[in-house]
Amino acid sequence: MKTGVKLLLVFGLAGCANGAADLDGAKAKDGEEAAGQSDAAGIESGAWPSSDPDAAAEDAEVFDAEAATALECDARFKFTPASPNASAPFVVKFTDQPAYAWVDLELSGPGAPSANWKGVSGDGPHTWSYQLTGHQPGVLDLTFVKNKEPGTTGTAVGACQLLIAP
Repeated sequence: MKTGVKLLLVFGLAGCANGAADLDGAKAKDGEEAAGQSDAAGIESGAWPSSDPDAAAEDAEVFDAEAATALECDARFKFTPASPNASAPFVVKFTDQPAYAWVDLELSGPGAPSANWKGVSGDGPHTWSYQLTGHQPGVLDLTFVKNKEPGTTGTAVGACQLLIAP
């Protein structure tokens, strides 16, 4: 591969991360290698396994945006089993010190997730339990809500995103 193309790859990728790259003024500092003479040397025409576009596509790493996004979960949520699978019922517990009234577990995600109240235990901290069913693979959003009297939206106390395996 020509040095100009190596520079384009090396600085072009860096430029994407930083917004721009000056390829014309690229010079090595004292004690450093010139661009295109170090790590980029592995990007030669022989490094690609084939000139067949189908083979190149198979060798390319697939980017999964959903998996790359860190899911957030309030530490007061606990799950049994810890990593639920699709369509298999599992238990969600939410633990907090105050005794909340008119609580609910709101759900959204793939499938038709539904939460069945199992009860509350403890004298402080308190633990509210629900059995979840109807969920499918993907990200399930859970929100524990207090003061959700009939006709009101209540107040969110904790939220969790949970990845449901197939």
